[in-house]
Amino acid sequence: MFDLPNNRRYPIFISALGEIIWSATIWIHTTGVKSASGSKKTIQTYTEHMVSWLTFLEKYPSDITDSSIASLEDRIEHATEETLLAYRNIMRDENSERTGKPLETATINDRTSAIQRFYIWADC
Repeated sequence: MFDLPNNRRYPIFISALGEIIWSATIWIHTTGVKSASGSKKTIQTYTEHMVSWLTFLEKYPSDITDSSIASLEDRIEHATEETLLAYRNIMRDENSERTGKPLETATINDRTSAIQRFYIWADC
């Protein structure tokens, strides 16, 4: 992480292979800087959502159209609506890392919406 003005900290996403995930890193920075609240909580929440998505893409490459894609950045690029649906379905069976209880529907919706916003941003 590194600091920017207003004492906000921004993450740098790194894959299990040690590659910087530029698309996710730049999106978090852009979102954090543009957020109306400018709060650390906004950045933290979006970071948690992105970490969840990236972890899914690293763990479940078979949900990507071409499972031979090795680079996480390429998996991000080749993800489809079906990939996002598989992610959503997996979350329904997961427990929260914080509470150990099943994820709330609102959490699943928030994570899915954040990832959709990421792809909308990436398309521009």
